[in-house]
Amino acid sequence: MRTSLYAILCIVIRLGAVFLAFDMLVLIPGTVAEWRAGTHTSDMTFALGFMAIALVFALALWIYPGILARIVAGKNSREVFESPIEPAELQWIALSVLGTYFVLRALIALSTYGVRWAMFASLFNGSQESQTKLISDMSYYIIQLVLGTGLVLGARGLTQLLRRLRYGDAARSPLVESAD
Repeated sequence: MRTSLYAILCIVIRLGAVFLAFDMLVLIPGTVAEWRAGTHTSDMTFALGFMAIALVFALALWIYPGILARIVAGKNSREVFESPIEPAELQWIALSVLGTYFVLRALIALSTYGVRWAMFASLFNGSQESQTKLISDMSYYIIQLVLGTGLVLGARGLTQLLRRLRYGDAARSPLVESAD
């Protein structure tokens, strides 16, 4: 495959957009649960509005990664180099790595919360606010673990879906066809 720094940066920017969108979507249930439980008195509209703005920004980065890629790459964006990796394989690898990152981050956080819960169980029994906060925090990481695992296991299919949406049925690659 012939590729350029520009193409690689576009993939990385899109990966960052997925990361941002993923983090915002995973935050929504915990934020709503904390608001409903009354543990946070801040304005819920502001919090959800901030999340919506972040999601719109992630969507803009996904749709228009080239703007940022050209700024970052500068004059080097036109240099072409050869690589034995096909674009679909590169995207599949990137999504798998992102999913693995989410899974590992969630496992580390859940193990930390598990240790805290075990050490301070008596503190949480008396306070409804502490329990709600802990459950909210843990639900964030449980959702992240589930979605990250789905991303790792479904990266090949997601790559196929994205290629079909972009190029139509004729864009099937050997990587994607082997997944059928």
